[in-house]
Amino acid sequence: MARESARRPRSKAVSAPIAAKVKMSASVRTETYMRLATHALWMGKTQGELIDDLVESGCRRYRVQDLESAKDKAPTDPPPESSDSDDETAAA
Repeated sequence: MARESARRPRSKAVSAPIAAKVKMSASVRTETYMRLATHALWMGKTQGELIDDLVESGCRRYRVQDLESAKDKAPTDPPPESSDSDDETAAA
């Protein structure tokens, strides 16, 4: 008699979606370009990959927001500024 395998059937591996790439052109000084090219070479990366890493690590203060998701949220008003008038209720 043939022995039946108790193994589960294989599932197909699903890879993560590939992020879209955008071409850009930038004007930099010759010295800056040479430093970028040298750094990328020593890191074993392309210049584009190196720029991606530099932007990810250095550009964290500002972000791009999806305008469609912003429509769903109500705008928030800035907090009122304190007044320096002689009003007794403001000092209390």
